[in-house]
Amino acid sequence: LHVRRAVDAVLKQLRRFKVRGGIAHAFNGSRQQADEFIKLGFALGFGGAMTFSGSTRIRELSRQLPLESIVLETDAPDIPPAWL
Repeated sequence: LHVRRAVDAVLKQLRRFKVRGGIAHAFNGSRQQADEFIKLGFALGFGGAMTFSGSTRIRELSRQLPLESIVLETDAPDIPPAWL
């Protein structure tokens, strides 16, 4: 799923329709939202955005999550790593 500015609304619908599993692409939400996606069987996609100098919050979140809930992804050329 590619979700922007609607994470809580999407989570509500996923619970409503009992969706199990998938990937939350380019995840940039809160720890609570991350936990909700994980409970639904989703992995969280992290990519180029987390390499930006101002992305400390998302890097810290990724350190707190279980490794098996993380997908390393690329969205290049739209969101390339900071070094490109």
